[in-house]
Amino acid sequence: LDGLDRGAAAEQMRSIARLVRVNPESLGDQLDMETVNTIVDTVQTKYVDFDPVRQAWTIMFLPNRVSAPESAARFNDVFELALRSDDPMVRLAYLITHVVEPTDAAITDAIRHENEVISAFGRAWRTALQQRKEAMEQAERDAAAEGDAAQSGTAPARPGVSP
Repeated sequence: LDGLDRGAAAEQMRSIARLVRVNPESLGDQLDMETVNTIVDTVQTKYVDFDPVRQAWTIMFLPNRVSAPESAARFNDVFELALRSDDPMVRLAYLITHVVEPTDAAITDAIRHENEVISAFGRAWRTALQQRKEAMEQAERDAAAEGDAAQSGTAPARPGVSP
């Protein structure tokens, strides 16, 4: 925790990265909940005073709200501040690291934002997530077709490939 109070930016950022990645579930008996709560409280208290670079950095190292919701829930106050931020760096860091669905409200809010950088990125990120989702769905359909073909002994039809 001392590293957050030191003046050197690199040391502060290293401390942020180490502290917010503390996961009591994986550390078991090595870390008590009092220490975890102290870390969370300290990060949440200091976050408001961080410049946008440190805020974005913090957001990028927080537990992911989708893949680690229990750990991420400890930092809900920080997430809410990031979602209300008018700084493009902070908003983009949040979108990139915590939004995986094109229908997420954070994308809609970004698209409607008055800052053109945030708005344009929101549109671009929604498009990228939609394309990724479509590609994953197509890959699943292709894999299913290949599995069906293997079971029946026939080759699956592939676009652009003659039998």
